[in-house]
Amino acid sequence: MKKVLFILLILLLLAGCSVKDKGWTNPVPADPSGYLGKLLTDGWTLYSQGNFEASYAKFDSFMLMNADSFDGYIGRGFNNIELGATQSDKFDEADVDFKFALYLLDADQPMMEDQFKLNYVGLRNDSLYYVLGYNKPILYIDGDVELVVYIDSLQYTTTLPVHAYLDTLVQVATTTKDFIVSGNDTLFVPGDPSIDSCAFFAQITLVDSTLNTNLPSPVGAVLTGLCQLNQARYIVEAKDKYIKSSIQYGELVRVLFPDDFADGLPEIYDESINRRNALVILAQDFFYAGDYYNALWRALKINPGLSVDSTAADFVKQLQQAIENL
Repeated sequence: MKKVLFILLILLLLAGCSVKDKGWTNPVPADPSGYLGKLLTDGWTLYSQGNFEASYAKFDSFMLMNADSFDGYIGRGFNNIELGATQSDKFDEADVDFKFALYLLDADQPMMEDQFKLNYVGLRNDSLYYVLGYNKPILYIDGDVELVVYIDSLQYTTTLPVHAYLDTLVQVATTTKDFIVSGNDTLFVPGDPSIDSCAFFAQITLVDSTLNTNLPSPVGAVLTGLCQLNQARYIVEAKDKYIKSSIQYGELVRVLFPDDFADGLPEIYDESINRRNALVILAQDFFYAGDYYNALWRALKINPGLSVDSTAADFVKQLQQAIENL
């Protein structure tokens, strides 16, 4: 009975207490811009530490408060790439993140696939000349521009240039026909079908006069993210379309950003997001695709001092090790 009375007494005391109603206070930080900046800084710090779930949460919170800023989409996109190894839906989310960032940068429309085709044409006997074109604009490139074959002619010889920008020559592996590249606007392919197995593809580049390379630095970060994303998808899903897409985006970084776009990014961005690493991914892409000479050319562009013997029986192994050490 005493316990019941004690409880009733407590209830009466509580009922007699009054608290002034101050109304609901919306939990908005006193300095929203400072809080948003901290979210971005913390997000990239956690990303650099490999804590991708926590980093994702920071960028996601940033986006909820500032949906019109591309920074949150870029940060979340890079985290989604890492999370995609175990959560396949994250790859799709990363693709949307990066393409919406391009939209916010006035560089593309979100979620529009295949606006730009940068195809690599195999050297075949049934055609002598390739000129490709596209009819939709991407970034700040004129939609009427033609793509032209940069390496456009083959002739019999005993040596071949291993890189379009280097004058050095190497002996072609004896398992293939010997040939050299020259520039007379024709494409002559030796009749031996073994030429197809030497992993040599015609390089296609954009006409220089059509390019605007004065692009916002974040566009370079987005294209690098799309390059990395599609390679990651290829590794997980083993679908050729992803390695081709990765090559396309890597080539866009190479052509549209002759200087390192990372120099124009905020310091809080992870230091791995730069032009050089995009070109390393591009070299890896060609290796995954079996285009070993293109992979070698890209690797030599990054480090002209690489020592790889293309005539050796273990050429592919040497190349793999060289790319891994870039």
